[in-house]
Amino acid sequence: MFEEEIRHALEQYEEEEQRHVHETSNVEDDFDDSDFEGEQEVVEINEFDSCSEVSEEEANNLEVDDISDDDFSFFIGKDNETIWSSKSLVPKNSRVPAKNIIKFVPGPRRICRDTQKPIDAFLKFINLDFIDIIVDCTNIFIDSKRVLVNYSRDRDCKETTRDEILAVIGILYLIGVKHGNRANCRELWKDDGTGMIITRATFSYKRFLFLLRSIRFDDLSTRNEREKSDKLAAIRNVYDIFLGNCRNNYSHSEFTTIDEMLFAFRGRCGFVQYMPQKPAKYGLKFYGLCDSKTFYTSNFEIYCGKQKPGPYDVSNKPYDIVQRLSQDIQRSNRNITMDNYYTSVPLADDLNKKGLTVIGTLKANKREIPPQFISISREVGSYLYGFQYDKMLASIQTKRKKCVLILSTMHDNESTDEKTGKLLINTDYNSTKGGVDTVDKMCASYSTARQTRRWPLRIFFSFLDLAGINSQVVFFHNNHGSTKRRREFLCDLAFELLETHLKIRSEINTLPKDIKIFLVKYRNEPQPITAPETDKRNGPCHLCGGKKCNRTTIRCNDCGNFVCKKHSKHTTICNDCA
Repeated sequence: MFEEEIRHALEQYEEEEQRHVHETSNVEDDFDDSDFEGEQEVVEINEFDSCSEVSEEEANNLEVDDISDDDFSFFIGKDNETIWSSKSLVPKNSRVPAKNIIKFVPGPRRICRDTQKPIDAFLKFINLDFIDIIVDCTNIFIDSKRVLVNYSRDRDCKETTRDEILAVIGILYLIGVKHGNRANCRELWKDDGTGMIITRATFSYKRFLFLLRSIRFDDLSTRNEREKSDKLAAIRNVYDIFLGNCRNNYSHSEFTTIDEMLFAFRGRCGFVQYMPQKPAKYGLKFYGLCDSKTFYTSNFEIYCGKQKPGPYDVSNKPYDIVQRLSQDIQRSNRNITMDNYYTSVPLADDLNKKGLTVIGTLKANKREIPPQFISISREVGSYLYGFQYDKMLASIQTKRKKCVLILSTMHDNESTDEKTGKLLINTDYNSTKGGVDTVDKMCASYSTARQTRRWPLRIFFSFLDLAGINSQVVFFHNNHGSTKRRREFLCDLAFELLETHLKIRSEINTLPKDIKIFLVKYRNEPQPITAPETDKRNGPCHLCGGKKCNRTTIRCNDCGNFVCKKHSKHTTICNDCA
């Protein structure tokens, strides 16, 4: 039954190829769907860029032998409509497709090209508007707390400032670099030499914990009203600011990745997810779009289940998630790599029309897949190919009872990698699939997250982790000569965030002696170093040391120490000049 239909489809394919040279009307208008259902998918010409289509001259040079019955065989999908050819439908002498040739310069955009220091790059993401919202909302909470709790000292519940919040962020980065985010704060603030003196110099132990408990991201007095239409009302204000900065500050390379991120959390929250394949198992799930080369996260969504009716009530289907995440890079010829949770033939067709290519694995239950492609009786290491005009399907038998299905709109032939001998579609997928997973791993390696049961605070920690990675990407792109590793970059960023607050702390005279000595370098007017008072008229040169007995009566005019002629400078001035 199918042999006659396939031969009929092949004859119509030849006729349409010849007719396409002379006619400009749409090909699909000349088909008779009653003869063969689904035939339209074989020869449908999508709205591609002209550089990726077959020209009239190339169509004239196409010989009939190139599409003969001996070369072509067809596979029918499980839906009895989708047809896949065993040979590529793109002529061998056609021009190279203009896929993944982007017309934009990858890297930071204009507003991020003046970042000379780590803090300059960081403030492009966690900007002052973001900080001011935290300061205002935190002070509102502190004022309400002061009424309910009778504090014995006013300084225990004083309001916070912008510099203090920046200092809190800096301390969180330093603790994360030391892998102390799970350590007890008392261990970090010990004064017996085992703690961190920088933490003691920045805050008292009680003040740091008070700020972490009090930090808020919205006005509590209006939260109940906003929660009627938004589950993320407690974090929405800073969420929108940070997301907008990530989307506007960077231009992706030609390869991007969409996948899930999971930030560990086990507190009280209605949308905690269990993902056994992730190291954290339980946590808050993000859908993210990131660069496969630099691991810059440009767009993401926080999964909170079914939203309440309102402006934030959107579909959580994989098809719709990919459409929303990729809206900023459409019409840019970039590629998106996805796993089988997102990939589908209708999604690939839709993104192809919007100027994006796709590489992704497919689930075996998709109706467009031919039964031969999911057969487990094939030889291990064997391949099956299915082609349409604008996409390719490959079935790779990896084990005795397991095959992997890969769908791509970027590839159009069964070429292999010269180094590995694997299919090019397979190597491209393997090299770009781990973008989001790498970001997830980098966030966990130097995490700023403290132990908490408040999900808005946990999301704030995840923003800091993503901002640390994004600011590093921007900084290294603008400073090509920098050899700093991520650990060094985060340390420099932390000290720059602490600098203003440490200068304020250096003016306090009631601090312990060791902290005063540490904060001397942060004073606006450093105290001159003076020699200890002594009645001696002579002594050894303090630069010669004990190497030789070189006693002198000359003192340095600045420090007051004894110094010999060899280690001092002498000037001669006449009386008139003097």
